Amino acid sequence: MPTQSAANHIRHFGIPKGLTTYFRPSLDLPMKEGGISILTENGELKGETKEVLNLIAEHRQILATAHLSVGEILVLVDEAKRIGVEKIVITHPEFEAVNMPIDTQKKLADKGAYLEYNFVNCTPIVRYPINPDTWAKAIKEVGAENCVMATDLGQPANPPPSEGLRSFIRLMLDRDITKEEIRLMVNENPRKLLDIT
Repeated sequence: MPTQSAANHIRHFGIPKGLTTYFRPSLDLPMKEGGISILTENGELKGETKEVLNLIAEHRQILATAHLSVGEILVLVDEAKRIGVEKIVITHPEFEAVNMPIDTQKKLADKGAYLEYNFVNCTPIVRYPINPDTWAKAIKEVGAENCVMATDLGQPANPPPSEGLRSFIRLMLDRDITKEEIRLMVNENPRKLLDIT
């Protein structure tokens, strides 16, 4: 799903530099000033969103929710599950633009989605870096078996992804997340998502 071009992202941060001329090359459609929403004005999934979901289901790919709003994510996940999408990742629910309550994260985990927490959200490049306690609390409530630890790094101002992941792991160990839980979130759950045996 859309990230910086999502209507929800743009509501929070404005149109990012370099995306003012964003378009879908195959259709040559300029992005509307408000960004991309996956819902109609009536709150139903748009036809093109359903097309993408059908392709994801058909090819057994991973649906990632990106920078959609909580409301959009809930509608999207329900439809994805209905049509048989097997692998769903709720992308950085702790990110400022998503800001998903833990109760909602738990409901989505109960539907089979994985919650992906990203180290980038405690680095200085984000407007409001989160306290690592936020991740530890979420992991304990949602359950490590339903979570993925990642970095979303690669920005010039941040450390390399490998160093970010090492720091993320240390922060969680310091907050009583066990080595076994970390192994689940860093290794086993991603392997399941990627069908790596």
